[in-house]
Amino acid sequence: MLVHYIKLSFKNFRHNKVVFSGSLFTLLLSTLGVVFLCNYIYYQLSMDDIHAKKERIFMVIAKPTPESLYRPLNISFSTEFNYKKYPELEAATQVLRYNDLKLEVNQHRFKGSGLVVDSLFFKVFDFKIVNGDNKSILKSNDQIVITESFAKILFGNINPIGKQIKIPNHNNLSLTVSAVVKTPEANSSITFDYLIPFQQGFYKIGADFVLANPSFNRKQFEAKIKNSCQDFLPYKKGETTLVSLSELYFNKTPVINNAITTKHASMSTIYILIALMVVLVVISTVNIANLQIININKSFKKAGILQINGATKTDLIFQKLVEGIFYLIFALIGVLVLYRIILPSLNSLLNQQLNYHWLLSFAIILISLLISLTVSLCYPLFKLVKLSSVHLLYKTSVVGGYLTSKKHIIIFQYAVTALLIFSSLAIAKQLHFLLHKNMGLHTSNVVSFHLPSQHNEAITHDQEALIHFSFLKNELRHNQHIAVIAMGNSPLNFLTGDYKLKNSDASFHTVNFLYANDNYGHLLDLKLSKGRFFNEAIDGVASTQGSVQKVVINEAAAKLWNINELDNVLIQSKFSTEPLQVIGVLKDFNYEHLKTKPKPLIIIYAPVNSFLIRFKKQEFTSGMIAIQELLKKMNNQQLVPISILSEAIQQLYTPEKKVSAIYFICTLIAILIAVVGLFSIAFYHALKTKKEIGIRKVNGAKLFEIITFFNVQFFTWICFALVIALPIAYYFTYRWLQNFAYKTTLSWWLFVFTGLIVFGIAILTVSWQSYVAATVNPSKVLKDE
Repeated sequence: MLVHYIKLSFKNFRHNKVVFSGSLFTLLLSTLGVVFLCNYIYYQLSMDDIHAKKERIFMVIAKPTPESLYRPLNISFSTEFNYKKYPELEAATQVLRYNDLKLEVNQHRFKGSGLVVDSLFFKVFDFKIVNGDNKSILKSNDQIVITESFAKILFGNINPIGKQIKIPNHNNLSLTVSAVVKTPEANSSITFDYLIPFQQGFYKIGADFVLANPSFNRKQFEAKIKNSCQDFLPYKKGETTLVSLSELYFNKTPVINNAITTKHASMSTIYILIALMVVLVVISTVNIANLQIININKSFKKAGILQINGATKTDLIFQKLVEGIFYLIFALIGVLVLYRIILPSLNSLLNQQLNYHWLLSFAIILISLLISLTVSLCYPLFKLVKLSSVHLLYKTSVVGGYLTSKKHIIIFQYAVTALLIFSSLAIAKQLHFLLHKNMGLHTSNVVSFHLPSQHNEAITHDQEALIHFSFLKNELRHNQHIAVIAMGNSPLNFLTGDYKLKNSDASFHTVNFLYANDNYGHLLDLKLSKGRFFNEAIDGVASTQGSVQKVVINEAAAKLWNINELDNVLIQSKFSTEPLQVIGVLKDFNYEHLKTKPKPLIIIYAPVNSFLIRFKKQEFTSGMIAIQELLKKMNNQQLVPISILSEAIQQLYTPEKKVSAIYFICTLIAILIAVVGLFSIAFYHALKTKKEIGIRKVNGAKLFEIITFFNVQFFTWICFALVIALPIAYYFTYRWLQNFAYKTTLSWWLFVFTGLIVFGIAILTVSWQSYVAATVNPSKVLKDE
């Protein structure tokens, strides 16, 4: 009997090619979209799952005052705090980030991203050791641990264990490779190329991580350590707490100065992707149900004849069940193969590293297909077996009504499609707005770079920076490619500190700050609101011994501290007793993501080993070549990374670019599914009305009149879809735009263009069917009348 069901299934597939191909195509498209979205969501939610005890790992954070923001703190290094006193903790480790160390192997220098850690690092984190002695790792100060990928860069295919690595810009420290660890995977928020044991000479601000025991009560522990940072003088009024790896990744607790975890995401993006996934499942289910309804309405009389010839309703159910299983098998194999093929292209498009998890993908595909097929097949099948053979033979259709009429299916599908099209256009328009908005500073043809310190004990860091700047100015003085050169941080690479007005009773506030010299404002074309910018003759380091250091602030900072006049206005840092004199107020300019208005900013007149260059128009490429050669000369023939300001700004909007790309993919899938649905309905509508069309042609109807007659009801339904979809799309898009301080307008052309796209799809889909029906010879369709 099973063989009979299988043969009959393939016979039905051949006789109903449009239904079969349409259903299979819909399943393939929607399930591809669902499996991609699920894998992307899984990638985000599985961040740091390489650590078996991920849920019990916390970073210790603190803030100096109640008004400040939290930041990592090596509390055990800064105070007498001892983690061993707390039985609820299994281990604690200190981690410092170093990105500017040069590593020398056989007189060749390399640069990587490193961490300085203590011996308990591998007890807290589960980075896999692939070569080396687990027991002695990081126990000696002369060791270094490198990743597999970095080992290949340094030593090729040679076993690196026991090899020597020097750090020339850190007292010529010599280290021996004691272990090789697996390169941190894409879903690790902590990345590194090498690990150095914590020792004298490494003092950068880092973070403490603790590993709690399984019975850990977070609230009770946070209450215990709340005041522990107050032994550290700048944190006298501060408080300490914990933040989990997951909270760090999704920015649930804002943490500044966090250089340890390098990847971040937003839960709002996850919610958007889940909504898109649900939309794809729903519209595919509706489309397949519609196709199956068409199929049953076309072939129900055959079912009645089969019942008269002895077939039972159970036979009909098993027959449809076998057909459903074949749909499932074909779609399952197709999606698994297609997803494996297109995944590299999707990763390239999104600049992502999604892995092909065979088992996870199989489970997602299977669940998605079962949901779509079960829901879409059950209702029409229920209606079919409910009727007797007599009813089946005299009825004109067996499945109809409000929920299943083609009118409501078309309206629903095209309403969802219009909503996605409008949203995609609005997201693209907002992204274009963000990327091209005037930020209030000059960004074109501007580059920035940082020169690594040579760690010369004979001079200070400030003196080294001034020497570098003087050398750059002399070398580039007659360079025809250069417009301006300045010393200072890139406006995107700001630092954070806690400041207040001197002698004020107000609390310290967390404020961003930069270091710069007198050319900085001219290079970036910053506009003054009041006062003046720096002047080397007046504000230079050597101008007056013991003079107060000068700063300029932006309007947001002036508003924060209620500064209206610049008459000897002094501010002070939480971490220094030396005051800073405000000599000017700059008009606000954007130096962060445009989700936020400009935040308070201080620009401090001080030397720094970072520099900016603005090239003349049309001279960028030639200028870059000249600068790269000069920097190699200054850096012992080693390349110095150069950041292009305009590109760095665009990188701020990488999350929005990814969301826009994903939205576009889902919209395209929805459009194709809607086309399949409309094509199928139009195809069977043409078959159903072919005699009416033939009679109209015999009575003198012209081709254009017949096509218009055929199309008008479809276009009426699509108009209803637009009326329903556009207000909903406007509402949700408007709500999404409220996340941005600067946002585009939802222009009238978005509505018009959405309508044109939807109508264009409908015209191409329906008109073809109406044209084919209208050009058939009437004698062929009326010969049996």
